[in-house]
Amino acid sequence: EQIKLQIKKKKSNNKIISNFIALQNKHKINTSIPLDLIDGVESDQNNVDFKNNKALLEYCYRVAGTVGYMFCKIIKVNNSKLIFRAVQLGIAMQRTNISRDIKEDLECNRIYLPKEIRKYKGEKKKILNNDKLKKSISEDLLNFLGQTEKFYQNSWIGIRKLPFKYAVPVSIAAELYQRIGRKIIKNNFNIWNARIYLNKFEKIIYS
Repeated sequence: EQIKLQIKKKKSNNKIISNFIALQNKHKINTSIPLDLIDGVESDQNNVDFKNNKALLEYCYRVAGTVGYMFCKIIKVNNSKLIFRAVQLGIAMQRTNISRDIKEDLECNRIYLPKEIRKYKGEKKKILNNDKLKKSISEDLLNFLGQTEKFYQNSWIGIRKLPFKYAVPVSIAAELYQRIGRKIIKNNFNIWNARIYLNKFEKIIYS
């Protein structure tokens, strides 16, 4: 709350916050954007169990879409259509995080797959100790990752239009994240036995 107040006032004695405020002023980043980011991070401290896709979309925008927006402003991309694609990329990458980290999140009493798309809508604490419920959640990932692919596809439209020096690193990051989701699919949505990630060889190949 103190950080949010200082950003609103555009004045802080904290070096990190004051540096951000200077960056914000330089690149004309609307104050609502970092405030949304902080609200998103703050919401992670609560008992997370989204009811519907709308709540999930709002969360993904706050914690990741805002980063895409600010990145565009910093690299002087002000085209609203490209900014929208950057927001979509942030959302896509956050959805990948959600897919990959379901087990770890459940261990922290959080689940980001909304009840709207889950077959099992009961107490989330029961999932980790029930193989049938685990399988049910894995099956729910099929549709979830399919929708995530659409976010990536839309974001690629914007990535290809970025200045070359920015398009290269952003495209690599997007490709690697997208491949994590595809690897989850290849592993039959088994995210319970081991955390799915790209090894060094895969990173080199896909980059």
